[in-house]
Amino acid sequence: MKYNQEPRSAVVDEQQLRNQSRQSNAKRHKKRHKKNYALHYIILLFLLTVTLVTLSFTVLFNIKKITVSDNKILASQTVIKNSGAKIGDNLLLVNTKQIANEVLNKNIAIDAVEVKRKFPTTLHIELKIAKTKLIIRNEKQFYYFSNAGRLIKIADTVDEPSVIQFIGINISNMKLGEYIKKSDKNHYQDCLKIYDTIAAAKMPKITGVSLENPSCITLNYNNQIQIKVGNIKDLTYKLNVAKEVIKKIGDNEKGVIDVQINGKAFFKPEVKNPNL
Repeated sequence: MKYNQEPRSAVVDEQQLRNQSRQSNAKRHKKRHKKNYALHYIILLFLLTVTLVTLSFTVLFNIKKITVSDNKILASQTVIKNSGAKIGDNLLLVNTKQIANEVLNKNIAIDAVEVKRKFPTTLHIELKIAKTKLIIRNEKQFYYFSNAGRLIKIADTVDEPSVIQFIGINISNMKLGEYIKKSDKNHYQDCLKIYDTIAAAKMPKITGVSLENPSCITLNYNNQIQIKVGNIKDLTYKLNVAKEVIKKIGDNEKGVIDVQINGKAFFKPEVKNPNL
């Protein structure tokens, strides 16, 4: 008896096709599951992010402490009150620049303010206390300026005699707490340069500077000698020359040292009145 039997190769091919179809379906199913898992993770991450952001701006970073840098001028509570910041404010939402300006504008004794966030719950106010750098005499009043150029005091007398006094700058319209405009119009930049040069030359006995004639600047040395330096060009060299001349002058001798011409120095003693 004969049977109609399919060729063996055809049966094998059909089996392979079924296997490939099952494998393909399994891969598609697995990929679909992966996509679902990824979508779930994305949604979960989004919800967590929204929750954390919400908590950050409502609960997590609320201010519990406000600190102020140590200083001997202002009470911490006064600084905190002037800042406008309060316990319970959110650390992320506070405007640090505005807080710094509030403190600065309400306290003349301060040169600069820096406000820092210290996570999770502390706001720190760093103060730079103003110190007198130079004094400008205008008419009969003395204007005290800080390192930052802030007017911190106006007085009729000088209570810091070791601070260099400048004359020849018009600042009569300035108000306490204002910062001087560092422009060429008022020669304030010249003041700073002269001050720094005198400090570098180690001539602490220079206590006065006249800028009434900017082309012929005069320095007061120990209320004993007037040093004419001309303009501020090559000022370091001129001061060094003047120092050498001063070494050769008697302790009580008064007069004028002229170092306006580079490389030359002239000393003119004060003429005493023979009738005295």
